[in-house]
Amino acid sequence: MSDWASRTTGVVAWCLLAKDDRDVRTQARGEFEQVADGQLVGTTQGARTALNDEGFSSVSVMPHVIFWSSLYEGFRRTMGATPKAGVDREFQVNPGKPEQFIDAALQLVQDGADMLLLEPAMFTADVLTHLKQHTRAPLFPFSVSGEYTALSSLDPKTGKRDVRRLIELFTMLKQAGAEASVTYAALEIARQLSG
Repeated sequence: MSDWASRTTGVVAWCLLAKDDRDVRTQARGEFEQVADGQLVGTTQGARTALNDEGFSSVSVMPHVIFWSSLYEGFRRTMGATPKAGVDREFQVNPGKPEQFIDAALQLVQDGADMLLLEPAMFTADVLTHLKQHTRAPLFPFSVSGEYTALSSLDPKTGKRDVRRLIELFTMLKQAGAEASVTYAALEIARQLSG
């Protein structure tokens, strides 16, 4: 495993942070269908092994592969998670190095990932196309909160969001190889498409 890929993993089960393999087992016992790596704790291989050892081989492991982006700034400020100057965000890939992103993603699949969450969504079209040719693991671009606010606008009169640009983004990502996209705008998009 590359040194970078070994530091990109951790375990969350739908927003519940797992600090170690015991937490993975505990969350699996809570009938989670997926465990998703999102923080810098543990490893994909460790999560897969822990789940299998406890008889939870049907629980999927979905690590995140993340490009660095200013699209995270609002979230970081809100959560008090803005890195101080000089802090190395090693688990986020420079968007100018897509080959590093692809290598990390393929390593995570080799380590036992059943599917991959790729973020931010609008940075992933080229890597989606490449990954789709090299893995059968389902690929899910995640449209982060900064994309939601940047690519949709709120009508002050109706209180409704115009999500047409997000619909265009997700259509393009589907064409590039996404299994589906994960977005804060899911409900608004469903309403617009059905109305």
